Amino acid sequence: MIILGLRLKNIRSYTDKTIVFPRKGITVIYGDVGTGKSTILSSIAYALFGQPRSRIPDPMERYAYPKGEDLLRIGKRNGYVRLLILQKNRIILVERGLSRRSDGKVSDTGGRLLVFKYTEENGELKIKPILNRYYSSEELKKRVLNELGIPEIISKQKPLIFTNTIYVPQFSVNDIINLGDKERTLLINKALNIDKYNHIKTNLDKLTRQILNSEIRNMKSQEQRIENILSKNDIEELKRKISEDEKEINNINMEIQQVEEAKKELENEIKKYQEQYEKKQEERNNIQQKLAVIKYNLKILREKEDKIKQLTSLLGINESIPPHVLLSKIKSELEEIDKQIKMVDQQKQELQKKIEEYSRRLDTINEEINKYREKIGGLKEKIKDKKDDLSKKQEELREKEELLRKGICPLCKQKIPHEHGIKLIDSLNNEIEMIEKEILELEQLLRKNHEELKGYEEKKSEINEEIEHLEQQLKSVDEEKDKLINEKMELNNKLSKLSEIERLHDEIEKLRQSIRDRDLLEKQLMQVEESINRLKEVIDEKTKNQKLLMEKEKELIGKREKMKAEIEYYKKQIQQFEDFLKEYQSVREQRIFLEKMKKFLYGERTRRGYFYDLVEKVEERVRSLAYDKFRALFIEYFLRLMEDHEILDVDLDEKFRPVFRIKTGRVTGEITQPSGGQLTSVSLAYRLALNTVARKMTPQLRNSTLILDEPTYGFSPERVEKLRELLYEISNRGKRQIIVVTHDRNLLEVGDCKIKLDINRENNETIVSYEECTALTKEYYTFIENLLSKRDESITTIREEERTEKGLSAGFEPKFRGKRTSKPRNIFDFLA
Repeated sequence: MIILGLRLKNIRSYTDKTIVFPRKGITVIYGDVGTGKSTILSSIAYALFGQPRSRIPDPMERYAYPKGEDLLRIGKRNGYVRLLILQKNRIILVERGLSRRSDGKVSDTGGRLLVFKYTEENGELKIKPILNRYYSSEELKKRVLNELGIPEIISKQKPLIFTNTIYVPQFSVNDIINLGDKERTLLINKALNIDKYNHIKTNLDKLTRQILNSEIRNMKSQEQRIENILSKNDIEELKRKISEDEKEINNINMEIQQVEEAKKELENEIKKYQEQYEKKQEERNNIQQKLAVIKYNLKILREKEDKIKQLTSLLGINESIPPHVLLSKIKSELEEIDKQIKMVDQQKQELQKKIEEYSRRLDTINEEINKYREKIGGLKEKIKDKKDDLSKKQEELREKEELLRKGICPLCKQKIPHEHGIKLIDSLNNEIEMIEKEILELEQLLRKNHEELKGYEEKKSEINEEIEHLEQQLKSVDEEKDKLINEKMELNNKLSKLSEIERLHDEIEKLRQSIRDRDLLEKQLMQVEESINRLKEVIDEKTKNQKLLMEKEKELIGKREKMKAEIEYYKKQIQQFEDFLKEYQSVREQRIFLEKMKKFLYGERTRRGYFYDLVEKVEERVRSLAYDKFRALFIEYFLRLMEDHEILDVDLDEKFRPVFRIKTGRVTGEITQPSGGQLTSVSLAYRLALNTVARKMTPQLRNSTLILDEPTYGFSPERVEKLRELLYEISNRGKRQIIVVTHDRNLLEVGDCKIKLDINRENNETIVSYEECTALTKEYYTFIENLLSKRDESITTIREEERTEKGLSAGFEPKFRGKRTSKPRNIFDFLA
């Protein structure tokens, strides 16, 4: 597990920051108090494990396993941690959220897990997404452990393996020394991959008690059951019965063959008579059809004769007169009527032409009359206007004459000479005379127009009388034509009926010819009926004999099938006996094999099996090697840390518990409480030794990072220098990732990359800067930052693909026991 980067959104002093880590070498995170150093490491733990399920009273332990309220920024309702990890050839992105509820408590909202298949070709990073899923808090923790392969034990307090083997939390460096024997044994077994031998022994015990013993008992029970079944069967007696039944079946087959031959002969006879019977039936059907046609024709003939009587009665003619004579007479009358109609049509056309001519003349006269009426109206209007003018002038004359008698000017109302007044009166009289003259002329013109209008109206009256006379003639012509048409219709009706009578006579003659053979056909029908009855009696007799043969054949076949069923039953019993015998031998062989296997794997009551002893010996050997390596590294690391100050000696007992000894003169004695700096050195040496041995013995931890949070607490500058040298060596001279959080300036020099944290006091926001990070190339930094930053783009739309490889992550995979749905294919499936 190599940490590539971290993104913190609303996490304590981080509003939204991305921190990128080099893949190799020692990375030192430093800064003043409260700048967010430990927040980075606590956030890593939170992303992996979420928040603890129970309350942790000790605030120091919450650095290793923080609660949500320890991380979510004050005043913010939501936040998240994104952790990017390299695990062999995969890049894993873990996102875990935080949400502040209405009651103020902060909950772990779970999050998502993205897995990319990672390759590097010619220095170029390439990734292929294979998983993108959202999970609840607990599901996310299980899935992350599955992907990373960490053999973790999650307690209610904190992750045991992670916080003691990979991560050294702040203020908790000495906790590993204070572990009880049970917890320490559990830690050592898990971290050093020794517990798998206990699993093998436990599974051997379960295999023996729950499976092998049960299987052996079941097989013994099966053996006894099969023995009881085999003892109840006599195979020789069954074979004798089969032989007798087979002989009887041969005899029955011979009888069936004889019956089939007789039945076949009878079938041929029945077929021959049946053919004759069918021919006679066909002949009868033909005669019956002909008679039915004759009967129908006779009925039609009667109907047609009745129809002729009805038509002659309607026409009132004698039936003895031939229809063609009457037809010739009517046709002559029709020709005469057509001629008369033609003459009437000619008269009608001439009258219509005259009426049209008079109508045109009448239209012309009407136009002239309208013109004169318009002129007369106009003249009357003019005369009226002139008379109105005359009245006005005469009134004006009287007024002026009155004024003149008074000696007043009619115009200016001033006194004037009498001569001037006379001139005015004469002028007005002249105007009146002129108007009277115009009126007289207009009245003369009006009288003239009245006379001319009267002449046109008289002409109009004459033309109307002529048109009326012509229309009377036209009406008489139409009446005469209608009369002729009615006569023609009556003659056509008679002609139609006579034609129908003539047609009916022809049809009746044809029908009489068709019914002449009726007597002969009735005689033939009687003869055919007699033949059919005789054939039916013969066929019935033959069919009865055939049924008797079929019943006999059916009886014989039933008897034969019954014997065949008996033979089949006996054969099945023999086969079952043989199957039970094979099953008995197979069960017995399996039981013997399982008993030998049980003895080999687990042993018997008095002694353990060879395999069980082998597992115990391997476990003892592995534990011994682990103990020796652990002890040697523990003592070496402690001596390296305490170099030039060898006052205290350390050792490990058989339970991996550290032992402290101190020299006083020539006496060496065990103590229980060393000094603070010594205790820190012991704890660090123990943790570093455990980490080193775990990486060698546990494949899934082989390339894991090492995280140290303030490891120099209580150290003198000399011890810090020794720790710096030791860390450089443990990092394999910069080839392995180690992350150190410190405020100790003396430890800074160990860093291949230094991440400095400052704080913006105004908004309490952490500022991140990188120093001497040569491994952080621009391309690498951008690549990691993009993976941590992208959320709503293509990276989050990737759907989970079907993984064809065997398992997503190499190494350890947490196992969840459930109900077994099928038996294992191999006994070793139960081991490890």
